[in-house]
Amino acid sequence: MKIFVLGNGFDLACGWNSTFFAFFEDIWKKNRKNKLLNQKNFSDWFKDILEKAKCCYERKWDFYCSLLNHLIDAFLPHLDFENYSSEQMNNFINNGTIILSIFCLLLEINHYFKNLGVGLNEYENNFKNIKWLDIENDLKELSIQENENSLQKILSKIIDDVDITQKQLQQKGLRKESVIFDDLRWLNDFCNDERFSSIEKINKLLIGWVDKFEKDFNNFLYDQTINILPFWECLSKNQAEIYSKLLIKSDVKSNERIKIINFNYTYQYLFIHGNKEDRLTIEYLFSTNKSFSQVNEKKISFLPMSYIHGGIHNPRLNGPQCIIGFNDLRLNNKVDELTKTFKLNTYTSLHNDSDNDDEKFYALNLPILKADEYIDLIFFGHSLGENDWPYFYEIFNKYDLNSEKNSNVNKIYFFFCESLYSQQVAQNVMSKRIKKMFDEYFKKNTDIWRRNKVIMDFKF
Repeated sequence: MKIFVLGNGFDLACGWNSTFFAFFEDIWKKNRKNKLLNQKNFSDWFKDILEKAKCCYERKWDFYCSLLNHLIDAFLPHLDFENYSSEQMNNFINNGTIILSIFCLLLEINHYFKNLGVGLNEYENNFKNIKWLDIENDLKELSIQENENSLQKILSKIIDDVDITQKQLQQKGLRKESVIFDDLRWLNDFCNDERFSSIEKINKLLIGWVDKFEKDFNNFLYDQTINILPFWECLSKNQAEIYSKLLIKSDVKSNERIKIINFNYTYQYLFIHGNKEDRLTIEYLFSTNKSFSQVNEKKISFLPMSYIHGGIHNPRLNGPQCIIGFNDLRLNNKVDELTKTFKLNTYTSLHNDSDNDDEKFYALNLPILKADEYIDLIFFGHSLGENDWPYFYEIFNKYDLNSEKNSNVNKIYFFFCESLYSQQVAQNVMSKRIKKMFDEYFKKNTDIWRRNKVIMDFKF
């Protein structure tokens, strides 16, 4: 049996623009459509922000307030800092998608500068390619950890930056009536807002922000399906080609069973028309695609597909929700409502129809092995972020990876494609992340490499 673990790189390779970075770009475009743009696209703007932030980071006294000011201006260009009202402040603080996007980008940029000079590292490569942002890890960082709230710490740093910046500007002879002081006063009032005055209030805000973010991200992904026929014809063709290549590379056997675990929010087979959504069987999709004919003759069978993070749905219909949250095996103090475990327990009973054997939401639904059956575990296009390690460990435990003699795992394949990471990034970053994941699982420097179980392919 083969178990496919699909990450966002699969969607990107198929032509589905489903990254958080693409979502931020969509927000940026919509909110700036009536304002003259100096940058041609979001990536150019982002690179420009990095250059501006670099100057502030090097002089060390206005990094946070300057960066937050740039981000707010980019996503809410019509906000009037000089004549803002309490209603405008309320609208901003309650706009979960915008404000969460801003704080996540602030964290990502801060990490980028902290890690400069370390050598070839994840942040340098992430921003050279500008393809991937780890929003779930940012959310974990914003939430409560070790009895303090990171968002509170960030707001406190911004307040300190504002105070220092005001003094620096006054020393340079700028009058308090200048526009830049209006920006600083607004930032100071924002950071001192009563809704940020306690951990309990901040956690309540975070939960509301994430809920709004999930809904808007769902709509962003769903809107890409509006041009139905060309989109799905291209998508299904690309899917079949990738699956066919994966099966051949992993040496698929006749009559072998295939289990697909999808970590994307997008469906692997779907046809949408009007107000109705129909699921097509994966067997039908592949039987009608020429690129899959190479393995069709082997008579492989597909088990029910699992959608770990939920899935997109028509906003006018009820359906599974996208899950955006975090898990951390070492995190003792956390906001339960922001963890994937909490959301899985909440949503599973709502969206797993016992009569639907073609797909399962929010659950691995791992199959029981038949006599003398073993598994090949195949990761494709997955960033292998630590938030998803608990799922991987559940698979490892199910099939006794920790047992050198009695393990049911034959091979573990890691395939990377340039839709998510360049070959150089995959080789330098992902190989280290794979080793770290196994070391954490085995609680020691593992010898799994000497068992010849792990195969990495950076040229897929």
